[in-house]
This record gives sequence, structure tokens and C-alpha cells, in this order.
Amino acid sequence: MVSALRHRVRQWNRAIATDCLRRSNVFTTGFSKTANVPKGSTHPFTSASTSDSLNTFNTLKLISGVSAVPHPKKKKTGGEDSHFVSACGRALGVSDGVGGWAELGVDAGEYSRELCSNMDRFVSETGNLDPRDALQSAYSATQSIGTATACVITLDGSTLKAANLGDSGFMVLRKAEGHWKMMYQTAEQQHYFNCPKQLGTKSRDRPSDAQLLSLPLAPGDMLLAATDGFFDNLFPEDVCKIINSKRRHKYNGHNLPTDVVSAEEELLQGALTSLARRLCRSTLEVAKSETRRTPFAVNAGKAGFFYEGGKVDDITIVASIAVPSDE
Repeated sequence: MVSALRHRVRQWNRAIATDCLRRSNVFTTGFSKTANVPKGSTHPFTSASTSDSLNTFNTLKLISGVSAVPHPKKKKTGGEDSHFVSACGRALGVSDGVGGWAELGVDAGEYSRELCSNMDRFVSETGNLDPRDALQSAYSATQSIGTATACVITLDGSTLKAANLGDSGFMVLRKAEGHWKMMYQTAEQQHYFNCPKQLGTKSRDRPSDAQLLSLPLAPGDMLLAATDGFFDNLFPEDVCKIINSKRRHKYNGHNLPTDVVSAEEELLQGALTSLARRLCRSTLEVAKSETRRTPFAVNAGKAGFFYEGGKVDDITIVASIAVPSDE
């Protein structure tokens, strides 16, 4: 009975995704942008939570590790998620091709991959760290058919700047008293439940619709940028529990150093890759559950739908640590 129910839910999920594209013209002129939108949790930095070390280092960079797991049914195409991490260590981004295009025979992963490639190229060629400019330039240059969510993050001095459109996003964690705690998480942008704002073919959403963010970072802060496959299945407390567990960070022989600020970059990058893999693995386990309480199930309930368990999807996680830069 549970399996039959989940089959009906999957059919409903696909129907919503397809309807999202149809109503997006991919958005009809009669569509209201004031639809009831499930909000994500946000925990802004306050003066009390901002470390004095912010004044010690004027310039930071990000050391990053990445893990990506496609939807089990999309392994042949590699899934519809994409990401980039700039060589300069001051820009990264994630993008999720909207799955509803599959009903039209289009691989939206091509759009998200081209979009991320163009964002990376913009930063590397211009040195411009304004995320709005990176998103706008990439959007204008992307020619593939499809639509995608996008979250681009830059680090200008010690200030994190971001432009986020749709239901991808990021969270910032800080270590205090030996434990990682979440300091901030983005809120998803949706037209209505399971229909995120999106850039691309026939969509009326534009880079100017992105949420713009500016946050101070301290050396040692952790940044997790991810697509909705991650955020739909794990609550912030789940993420902190995984990172802080006694066997934390151990995967393929790598451990996150106790002092992440002074660690060798190669060692830190390997540990962050291991952490991203572990988070992906944990996310996938929850996604396959038919009974687990998840953010997606909670938001479905708020929107008037019955749903239990996780949501299987592409999962992409970029795990980064802010460290002092010599430049």
C-alpha cells in the first residue's frame, strides 16, 4: 500500500513539474507571483555571532571539495545538476536543470552545465566578483534549451556575496566549542510548491529576480552549496549531526583537520571531498526512505499535499572552508 501511494506521489510530482513549465510560458500572464511559497530557514549573522577574527584577515579564499550523485534513473546522462569551482578560489556555484523538460524530450542538464561553465568563464576572464554580473553574463551567453535554478557565490575580501534564484542554495556553518553550528541558510524561491524560479527557455524569470546576499565570513567558516536534492531531504540539524558525529569526516581515509585554518590545502581539499561524499551518501539514504520526516514532506504538507519520506533526486554538494589568502 505504501509503495502504491509513493507511486501515485511520484506521478503527482512529475505532473507538477510539467505544469510548472506549461504555466511558465514557461509562465502565463495570468500567473500570480504571490503564490504560497514554503520558506526555508534563515539564520542571519548577528554581531554576537561574528568572530573578532573577521578584522584580522582582509582577504579570504575558499578551499573546496565536491560530490555529485545523479538520480538513479539518470545515471546514463549524468543527471541534471551542475556546478563550478573557480581556480582562483573566490567563486563557486551550483545549478539544477528543471526535470519537467524530460517530459518534452529535453535534457535540462545541458542548460545547467552550460550556465555553470559560463559563470566560471566570466569570473576567470574578468576577475569580477559581483555574483549578479556573473549570473547575468552567463544567462545571456547560454544557448541550450531548458531551464535551471542557479546559485552563484563569490568571496570578495572576507565578504560572501551571492545571487540565488530557485531552490538550490547554501548554508554557512561555524565551529564553536568544538561543534559545527549552522549560522545561515538560504530560503528557497518558488512560484508555488515544487515549481522553483528558473532561468532559461521561455521562462519569465530573470537574473534580476535572484535573491542577493552579503555575509561576513571568518577564517574557518564552512560553506555548503547544494542543489535541492540535498535541501529537500536533510534538515539543518541533520547536517550538523552528520558533520559532528564521532566518526565524522572519515571517508576513504580522509579526516577533516581539527584546525582547518592552518591545514595544508591539499589535505583540506581531500577532507572536504570526503565530507561532501558522506553528506551525499547520507542524503541518498534519506531520499530513499518511505517514512522519514523530511523538509520536502513538511513543505508538501504546508502546501496542502500528503507526502511521506524522502525525495529521490540529483544531489550535488560543494563543501568549502574559508581560509586566509596570501594575495
